[in-house]
Amino acid sequence: MKKVIFLVDMNAFFISCEMTRNPDLIGKPSAVAGDPKKRTGIILAANYDARKYGVKTAMVLHKALTLCPDMILVPPDHNLYQEKSSEVMKLLEGLWMILKIV
Repeated sequence: MKKVIFLVDMNAFFISCEMTRNPDLIGKPSAVAGDPKKRTGIILAANYDARKYGVKTAMVLHKALTLCPDMILVPPDHNLYQEKSSEVMKLLEGLWMILKIV
């Protein structure tokens, strides 16, 4: 049997999940961050619009907001990310089953 390796770039996964739930975030600098109300914590995931300003994963929130003051901050929802991760894994499993048949 032929070996198959899937490479899935999920670097902006958390904020991508949030954009599926809230399409208003699409096209605007946004990030999932520690505690946006207290303005503390770190960036857990930034979308590509925020990255254009230099915002990066694990960056201190204060520095990220200095680089991109209009960035929209979203609190983390790990239940949503777990649900979406399961969907991705099911999709990859389906692809694997198709590849095994071919």
